[in-house]
Amino acid sequence: MRPIPKTVAAAAALVAFVAAPSAFAAGSGPWSGAYAGGQLGLNQVSSDHTSSENALNLGIYGGYQMQFSQHFVFGGDVFYNWNQKMDHAVYNDAGVNVGTANFGTNTYGVDFLGGFPVGSMSHWMPYVKLGYGWASLQGSGTPSGNENAVRYGAGVAWMPVRHLSFNVQYMHQNFGSGANDNLQNDNWTVGATWHFGPAY
Repeated sequence: MRPIPKTVAAAAALVAFVAAPSAFAAGSGPWSGAYAGGQLGLNQVSSDHTSSENALNLGIYGGYQMQFSQHFVFGGDVFYNWNQKMDHAVYNDAGVNVGTANFGTNTYGVDFLGGFPVGSMSHWMPYVKLGYGWASLQGSGTPSGNENAVRYGAGVAWMPVRHLSFNVQYMHQNFGSGANDNLQNDNWTVGATWHFGPAY
């Protein structure tokens, strides 16, 4: 587990405090405003000494975003992901199978989004995400404990009707070469989001 430097945490808090009033006072367009949603998909979890396995992913999220122009959106949200526990083969340094471990990760954190709406009504929005997440490993065997790391990814959202959008998304998170040997999550999900803002 890698702690966040105090200077980074303080800077992030200061930016959020300063930006919050202007964020809620400006911005218009179909993607502006508060939102909340859920997702369903596949999580692939692996590490240097365990097999890569596919598991069910369920998640919820909520946040706020602003459409600064027809083709640019910026926002942020908090999230929680539950990843199903699965049996993983465990290997030693020589690559020999020495048993199994049953584990999954519950992950929470914050993401920032940069979106680029396209089309005459901005109904489609490709986007990129960068965030930070904390993972609690649930199950038995190795890996175990808690980890935290940067996460990033991309997706495409589509708003076919007022206030409702759907998305497909990929996110990657590598927890580094600590006690859990480059443990990493790769999520492929589909989601539905309700937008509380002006929309159209």
